[in-house]
Amino acid sequence: MQNLLFKSKSERRKSENELIHHYSEGRLSIAQKILITILAVGIMLIPVFVLFLDEYLSRGKMACVVGSFVAVFMVTICAVVDITPHDLFIGIAA
Repeated sequence: MQNLLFKSKSERRKSENELIHHYSEGRLSIAQKILITILAVGIMLIPVFVLFLDEYLSRGKMACVVGSFVAVFMVTICAVVDITPHDLFIGIAA
């Protein structure tokens, strides 16, 4: 399956050896962007679902849920993407 997803026809023709794999940089880039987007959206939507599904949270607990997920989002994005602190603050403010 990975041969069809990450290898174009030109990459498959580069080597006849089954131990050598050439992957398409464009296809890997697209897969990376999709994975990062899914991860970021998931991290941002989980606290929303927690706040909607648990109706017995106090305001303090709600603030802790939101604050902890913003911190997790910041750490995850910094680890996955090469981002400057300026861009990070703009992303959090949005």
